[in-house]
Amino acid sequence: MKRLKTVHEYHDSHLMRAEWLNKSDLQLFFDLDGHWNENGEFASIIFYGIRNPDDVIEGLEKITKNRTHNEWMADVVAFVKESKTTYLIDASQGSLIIDAKSYVEI
Repeated sequence: MKRLKTVHEYHDSHLMRAEWLNKSDLQLFFDLDGHWNENGEFASIIFYGIRNPDDVIEGLEKITKNRTHNEWMADVVAFVKESKTTYLIDASQGSLIIDAKSYVEI
């Protein structure tokens, strides 16, 4: 696994919500941690061409089920690249594996 070089640092950030844009594109919304990101900010990542949507849905359900409150979905530990097209969001409540053609940070 390789840590991704991203515009924002996702460590200690909160995954606030997930929204499917269509059957294969997913947008994740984050409340970024102020310690790692100047002033704390909000960011989102859109994954395009997801090849494992059923696994992603199952992963999101597990993460949501394991939380102890309703404030956010997951506390992010890391955002890494597992292979050429597979991305992993490691969260304190479990991992979310996304096999996608590409992603973009917003």
